[in-house]
Amino acid sequence: MKTQKQIKIQSLDDQYEKDILSFLNKNGESVYGDIFKELKISATKGQGAIYSLLKKGWIRHKDRTSFIELNVKIK
Repeated sequence: MKTQKQIKIQSLDDQYEKDILSFLNKNGESVYGDIFKELKISATKGQGAIYSLLKKGWIRHKDRTSFIELNVKIK
């Protein structure tokens, strides 16, 4: 069984990435629109941060849906 990578959220430089990771850690899976609405960030900034987090492997799409969930443990 593969263990999830752990990241220290305080060590991240990008505030949008921090906010999205914190939101998912607190609320669980969510769709793009709900994340942007709750965090009051523009779609452009939010999509950029989500794409970056997906590329890093820190978040993932849940079971081929539009839901996003954490793929790491937050410290």
